[in-house]
Amino acid sequence: MYEPIRNGYKGPFVLISVMVLLLVVAYSDHANGAGFRSEDELIEETRAKVEKHLNGDRQAFSSVTKEESVPEAPRTVKESPVIKAESPPAKEEPAPVVENKPVTIKTPAVVQAPPPVVKKEKAPSDVITIDPESSSVTESDKEAVGEDVKFVRGIKEPVQVKPLVEPVLKRMDVSKIGSSPYYETYEGLRLLKYFTVAQRVEIYQEARPIDAYIMDAFAIRYGDWPHRPWNIKSDYRTQLTPIFTRAYGTEITMSDPKNKEGQIRYTHDYREIYKNYFPKWPQIQREMWDQNEVLFMHSKQIEPIGWNYTSNLGYRYSTLSDKEAPTDIYNSYYEIRHTYFGSLSLAPSEKLEWFGQAEYYKSQHVKCSWASSPDHFLGRTELRIKSNDMKTMYVPSFSYSKDYYYPFASTYQKYEIQFRVGRDFTKRFSASSTVKYVMGLRDEPDHDNDWGRRGREKHGFKDKAYAISLENRFSYNVYDRLYLQAGLDISNGLNWSIFDNLGLLGGLEYYAPGMIRVDFGWKGNYYYNLQDFLSSVYFKFYLFM
Repeated sequence: MYEPIRNGYKGPFVLISVMVLLLVVAYSDHANGAGFRSEDELIEETRAKVEKHLNGDRQAFSSVTKEESVPEAPRTVKESPVIKAESPPAKEEPAPVVENKPVTIKTPAVVQAPPPVVKKEKAPSDVITIDPESSSVTESDKEAVGEDVKFVRGIKEPVQVKPLVEPVLKRMDVSKIGSSPYYETYEGLRLLKYFTVAQRVEIYQEARPIDAYIMDAFAIRYGDWPHRPWNIKSDYRTQLTPIFTRAYGTEITMSDPKNKEGQIRYTHDYREIYKNYFPKWPQIQREMWDQNEVLFMHSKQIEPIGWNYTSNLGYRYSTLSDKEAPTDIYNSYYEIRHTYFGSLSLAPSEKLEWFGQAEYYKSQHVKCSWASSPDHFLGRTELRIKSNDMKTMYVPSFSYSKDYYYPFASTYQKYEIQFRVGRDFTKRFSASSTVKYVMGLRDEPDHDNDWGRRGREKHGFKDKAYAISLENRFSYNVYDRLYLQAGLDISNGLNWSIFDNLGLLGGLEYYAPGMIRVDFGWKGNYYYNLQDFLSSVYFKFYLFM
């Protein structure tokens, strides 16, 4: 089961295949990119349709648009029904052209003298004199035609059309360059006036990060395991088992469709997680998480400085359990977790945005023999900077977390520093690179040697894990709303290189703004020091989310 792969060239072969595929689609972009519509254009089209649906028969506007001034057609001068001559028609003089001034048609009270070409005297003239200096328009006719006024055929009075303010139906994915800022709010399918609903399904496998592998390897070495010390390759290969997750989520948002400053969102999330603690706790095969979350969101523009801000405050109640062996109290667990979290976003302009996040949860293990009751603290900050052409993004970020495992004195701290750079090279092709440095520190002064089975001899220890990684992501719009995803990752342990690996990613994404998003693909990690290959797949489905 844990024998090394026979073909040592599998990783480079897949990498070459991905590069060839990218070259093919790049050539297709150059050959067929004339009639291509970008993602932003598709979003605007969808947004207009949503506004038209919400507004009924009235025309929907994404923003207040000014009506272009249309040149006024020449006025038709009608003959007076009272003054009419049977003599040969007199020669008409052309009426002067009047620009952007009200005109008045005046009927003379005294019959004018005929022109010299008319032989009959006292013949009334059918030429009507127009005086551009005078005005006879009524007060109702003087009403200005503004940018919000629309004339409808068959209606004498102007109809006021108010623009709708709707959220941009665009995903908020910070890993994609050009993604929407944090301060924009989103909604799902609006079945009722003040309520929307959205649904998601996620089925995926994932490898643990390299720092987690190092920490588990340190912890397992202190236990009563078949091989001591824990330094045989076949033992380390047992850690290369992907975590398998099935998650289902439903979101219900309450908001005013005409006022997006405030929203209240309820989310129910249920997931099953397999092999989460393997091989450290092999008896825990399947975990069941049930989470209920309430989130209060508020977005507004700060006047008079014009900054955009969003504040999010939420609470999550979670139950985590392993019911594979309900009769064995030691090998099963039931945990209740209360999580309080919040975030704040400030955007002085569309090119600069600061984001901050804080989280705390308290867990209690009940219905089991575990006495641990951990406290968790997390803080994170991020800065998003866009170039003048809005095509390049720079995102430095820093996060710190600390866990206390009461009633013991054990603690775990994690520092994470990362810097992401990306660019939209064309309407179809974008790429990003992320450099990440992680440091994990674990202190367990109250650890019992051999888990207490050979006396109560104290065996405290301090473990450290240092790792650095480089993640490269590529996105190419193959056709319409279909995207090709690719990636190349490199991860190295700075204090222990046993789990160094190369990662490859390939997948497809179908994204229709505001309607549906489907992601599926494959990722492989080649751990060349262990001569082993870990393969995993993912599928993610989002509806009205």
